[in-house]
Formats: sequence, C-alpha cells, structure tokens
Amino acid sequence: IQSGLVVAVAYPSADFDFTRVHDYCYERGYTIYPGKMQEKGTFRLCALGAIDEADIEKFFRVLREALVELGMVLPKN
Repeated sequence: IQSGLVVAVAYPSADFDFTRVHDYCYERGYTIYPGKMQEKGTFRLCALGAIDEADIEKFFRVLREALVELGMVLPKN
C-alpha cells in the first residue's frame, strides 16, 4: 500500500525478523518502522526530507545486505 510519504511493505519472506533488520539498517543510518497491519506482516518506509535517488538506492543496498547477512531468504525477481 503506497501513499506520497509512507509505504507499507510486505515482509519479503516468512523468516523476516523485523527487529534484526531494523537494527541492522538503523546502525547504517536508515530507520524502518513497524507496520500498522502486523497481522499481514508489514513494515513501513517513510520518505520525508531531502531524499534523492542515490539515497533510495543506498537504502535498498543496505536492506539487501541485512537480509543476506542475517540469513533471511531473498525473494526471487
């Protein structure tokens, strides 16, 4: 579910551990937020402030690194 500022993201796999991914990303300068629809397994991303394409690309690199390092299954493209 998407809006102009906040996006709800479905957990990419059944073994997704929000707390561990949150902490990994936070230590690298990014914050993800718990989802409002926890029964559906979601987290939220917020795009406030001066965010450009490079910032978004770096976040997704950090998120991918978190999933790999924490041993979570990556979705197949």
